Amino acid sequence: MQDTKKVAGELLVELEKKGVTFETVDGKLKYKDSKGNFTENSKEKVKKYKEEIIEILKKKQTIDEFITDNDYETNVYPLTDVQAAYLVGKTEAVKWGGIGCKGYIEVDFGSYSAEELSRAWKVLVNRHEMLRAKVTEVGFEILERDEIDYEIKIVNLQKMAEREKVDTLSKIREDFSEYVFHTEEPPLFKVLITKRIEGNFFHLLVDLIVSDFASVQLLISEMGELLKGASLEKIRYKFSDYAMFNQQRKGSLKWHQDRMYWLERLKKLPEAPILPQDGRAADKCENTYEFYRFQKHINQSDWKRIKEIAGEYGVTVSSVLIGIYAEVISRWSSNKHFTLNLPIQNRPTIGNNTNSIVGDFTAVNLLEVNVTQNMSFIERVKEITKRLMEDLEHNSFSGVEVLRELSKVSEEKELLMPIVFTGVLKTDGTVGTIEYGFSHTPQVWIDCQIVDEIDSEDQEKGLMISWDTRKGAIKESIVTEMFESFTETIRILGIKHSEEWKNPLEIIVPSASKKKVICERNKGITNQSRIQQRFVKYAKKNSNKTAVIDAVETVTYGELLERAEYIAGYLRKEFVENRTGLVAIRMKKSVNQIAAVMGVLIAGFSYLPIDIKQPLARQEKILSKANVIVELDEKKVNMILQNLEYRLEKHPEFQNPIAYVIFTSGSTGEPKGVVMSHTAAQNTLISIENMYNISEEDTILGIAELSFDLSVFDIFSVLGVGGTLVLPNPEKGPDASHWGRLLNEYKVTLWNSVPAQAEMLDAFASKSESYPTVRLVLLSGDWINTSLPGRLRKIMTNAQMISLGGATEGGIWSIYHEIDEIEERPTILYGKALLGQWMGVVDEELRICPEYVSGQIAIGGYSLAEGYLGDTTLTKEKFVYVEEEKNRIYLTGDNGRYVENGDIEFLGRLDNQVKINGHRIEIAEIENAIRGMQNIEDCCVVYNQSIGKGVLIAFIKNKISSISYTKEEYRKQLAFFLPPAMIPSEFVNVERFPLSTNGKIDRKGLAESIQKNIKVKHNAKATLISRKKEYVELAKSIKKIVCSISGNDYIDYEDNLLENGLDSLLLSQISGRIVSDIQEAQGMRFDEILRASLTMPTIMGIAQYISDCKNPSKNQMHSNAGNQTRNSYTVVYIFGDNENEIRDVLIEKLSASNISCKRVGGQEIIERCHEDISVKKKYIIAFSEMASLCITKASELLGENIIINRIFLINPSKAKESDLYLGDISIIDGNSVAIKSWEKAVLGNVREFESNSNDIFDIIMRELENDK
Repeated sequence: MQDTKKVAGELLVELEKKGVTFETVDGKLKYKDSKGNFTENSKEKVKKYKEEIIEILKKKQTIDEFITDNDYETNVYPLTDVQAAYLVGKTEAVKWGGIGCKGYIEVDFGSYSAEELSRAWKVLVNRHEMLRAKVTEVGFEILERDEIDYEIKIVNLQKMAEREKVDTLSKIREDFSEYVFHTEEPPLFKVLITKRIEGNFFHLLVDLIVSDFASVQLLISEMGELLKGASLEKIRYKFSDYAMFNQQRKGSLKWHQDRMYWLERLKKLPEAPILPQDGRAADKCENTYEFYRFQKHINQSDWKRIKEIAGEYGVTVSSVLIGIYAEVISRWSSNKHFTLNLPIQNRPTIGNNTNSIVGDFTAVNLLEVNVTQNMSFIERVKEITKRLMEDLEHNSFSGVEVLRELSKVSEEKELLMPIVFTGVLKTDGTVGTIEYGFSHTPQVWIDCQIVDEIDSEDQEKGLMISWDTRKGAIKESIVTEMFESFTETIRILGIKHSEEWKNPLEIIVPSASKKKVICERNKGITNQSRIQQRFVKYAKKNSNKTAVIDAVETVTYGELLERAEYIAGYLRKEFVENRTGLVAIRMKKSVNQIAAVMGVLIAGFSYLPIDIKQPLARQEKILSKANVIVELDEKKVNMILQNLEYRLEKHPEFQNPIAYVIFTSGSTGEPKGVVMSHTAAQNTLISIENMYNISEEDTILGIAELSFDLSVFDIFSVLGVGGTLVLPNPEKGPDASHWGRLLNEYKVTLWNSVPAQAEMLDAFASKSESYPTVRLVLLSGDWINTSLPGRLRKIMTNAQMISLGGATEGGIWSIYHEIDEIEERPTILYGKALLGQWMGVVDEELRICPEYVSGQIAIGGYSLAEGYLGDTTLTKEKFVYVEEEKNRIYLTGDNGRYVENGDIEFLGRLDNQVKINGHRIEIAEIENAIRGMQNIEDCCVVYNQSIGKGVLIAFIKNKISSISYTKEEYRKQLAFFLPPAMIPSEFVNVERFPLSTNGKIDRKGLAESIQKNIKVKHNAKATLISRKKEYVELAKSIKKIVCSISGNDYIDYEDNLLENGLDSLLLSQISGRIVSDIQEAQGMRFDEILRASLTMPTIMGIAQYISDCKNPSKNQMHSNAGNQTRNSYTVVYIFGDNENEIRDVLIEKLSASNISCKRVGGQEIIERCHEDISVKKKYIIAFSEMASLCITKASELLGENIIINRIFLINPSKAKESDLYLGDISIIDGNSVAIKSWEKAVLGNVREFESNSNDIFDIIMRELENDK
């Protein structure tokens, strides 16, 4: 229903802007039209809402007018908006509620006796009605003086020992902190007096629903006057008068004007500061009911100077302190444009009368602060002052009402503005000084309170700064540093010259000052150091020691050096004029590849590795950009090694300072070449070698491709100290079983890979293999699953686990972390910088971030690359100078933060940071929260912008694949750790993640597959024109079910359901609904339709399958002999032409069981299946080496929407790397290696059986029966 009063108010405000004003004269409505804008249409509207307009204009604007014209009689007075909010905050119904709003102070009244203090307080209780108030949800009542009963306890601390005195005082404060007021049971205060050597202290705890802090100060001031014997001025008005006036002025013209102001402001009002909470990637809040207080004093000299300079610039000290507070908050906040919560005094202006009233006059102002722009401090203060003054001119519409309106347009169920600046209060400096205090407020995390103590006799007390912080909301150490930063920044501002206020404010961050960009260089490295020199030196002294082992041969150091010298000689002879040029190496893993690398460097050139597994177009693009002088491949190297003329007799003195150029993926899609010097690479290598004692006793398995800089360690560190490099067979690809065999065969001691490759080894080896010779595991290049090190320890029982990180631009690695056996963290730490390097976290201004504040990870020190090949613009953008241009750093684009002990935590890529509905979302935080759930092995979250405003989709790998959560279960559990905006919309279970050529999870590919296949089509049209008529209505019925269950109305008939976010769980629900709701599917089995939806995952494909099953073709099916098929329900194809005794027995037995059985060859299977299109169940049996060909043909059939229900592989050979099958298979009598290879190649169900030749038929028959 329309609120006519609000409509009338909005009309008045609109007309007033046009120069049309109204007043009431003798109850009649009069208007003035100064600009001639009062149109007939407007007059009709005014006429319609005339009564409401008159009522609005009758509202009184001052309390004097209200009291004079109203003689109200009531015993229950209305609550202010803030009082009502405090009552709600006492309940558990709101986030971070469950506590009352209370304040506590300890006041030193010196030599005044306890009896004098008690008498003075009694006078104040009688004088101020709110000290006798009873508060309920409907309002507050005032009790008579004789109805109030309270006790003032006196505790004598004077004769106690110091320890006892401290303990007693702590217990008193603890009791006051834990005391709970029941607002319907007055008095809503609690008092106590302690006698101390320094004086008598009055302890006062008050529920702030009856008295704000200004009123508390008034009480202390009046106590002082009473103690001096003075009389107090009579109070003209009471708080109950104010409450009645405050209620009636709601709905006044001023209220409507202010409401329209705030409704307009709400459109751009930013959210509260987003502060780090629990310090780790998976931020988690623990709601407690405790607070802790930070308190410090600024001396009078510094505070006076700040006040004087503020006066010079014409700004208030409150605005100055708000400016500092905002700047400090912004250093910790991930959003620099935010809203602060400012409680303000809303006492009506009527001379000095209301200043003598005790009550809660608090109102809330939501102050917008924008610290994104770099400006001088005084400009910032003036900007804040301007905004604050404008807001305060519109305070008739309260902050609580603003929040209420904001919640209507916000997607958050409960809006919080928990960062508070209470303002500057003034002590009178007469009798009684506040020495200690605290405040507890519901839904507040940090409450900054300032008290001006300039009149104090103590010169060290000019300004008292207090922060009350909700325990559990933000890690205590974070708030501690924020408070230190705030107070220290104020102190330093007090000793600065006024001219310095014209500069940007320097925020003092204690932890950041300890993290300057400085480091020491590794000893023994000079500008003449070359990474191949140590290999050459060792080879000359130990020529017979084994250097490299590949799939074909084993070579010694002497033999490897000889080959390298042939290649170096060729380069020196043929390209001597281009000795600073790049030599491309485009070879597979082999001894000769390593010889080529060494030869290029010995010749004084630089090498450029080309990944031959990458698309040819990309290889050619890299070669073109690099402008190489020559390309070395297998053919050319073999030619060189056969030519005796090329043997290099003397190593050249000149050496190019550049060791190599490695191309990495660029954010623009163009590859970029990282130029790395010898000294930079050597700096990293020496660090690792010294830390982990890499020696000639070590053997490493060289998994990393030459184009991946992990290979630099494998080659130059291991061969530089005299170790052995074992190269996997490149023909086997990423085969973990092959790696495992090499580890044991060659007693490998070092493992160096990305985590995904270690995961593959664990998956292969976890059941039966172990590698006891491995002593050191280096994991880098991607996020490390927290469970991976523990799993690797089970198969590498003697290995130390090291996490390494960095960037190609930082010289292989820049940071390390030794992984404990128990890592009690949601993620494995990134760690600390390697010797000779600096690793830090910087903000957008390149300032070092405080601890726990996320920012961009940067690398400095002696391992930095020279820049990007031929791209000075990008080099200047990514390699920048900081700290007065003295230090060069590389901006990695990685997101991280400092944690305890100066360690860095990796939080993902900055380009994984997305914004949804105005919320800045950290993908890594979501992933870490999901990984913390039970049965989750790993996950990958991507942001898909192709539907509506964009959604988050989580791809999840379960530890036990048969156990998974429902979408609702995921969302319910994640709600404990993540805000609604961070919980993914869809959850997809996967067996494994797609990997890039370097073994990292291919996030881009995952995101692109979704982006490509999930299409928003608001006007999607059915693509049914060319289809049979009988499919149309069936497809429409299926589409309704699919859209209903998926929640996506834009899925079209030909869209791939699996690529549109539907997983097997959702497809099973859809299949069940189809069976129960669609007439055409009656009598069909649920698993039939589910299988069809997985193999033909489109609405049209499912419709076609159901239609074909219900209307089978009348074509006859023929066996090889031309006989009619005896069972039109099932056919079994015996695949392959080679003779086999078992096959003949199976054909005989299957035929005897009335099952159509056909022998088919390679291409023949395709033809036979087309002939047998109406047969519901099709099976294939294949033997030994025919397995791969059988799978290839079955995949072709699936591509034509012909389903093979199951394939039986009998004693199959190992699956090929290219084998990939979506359907189900059964393996009978397979060896362990073959079984593992097929488990990897098959995405469907894989069953394993052992048998002798006599029971193979029985196994197949049971499987056929089970399939029914």
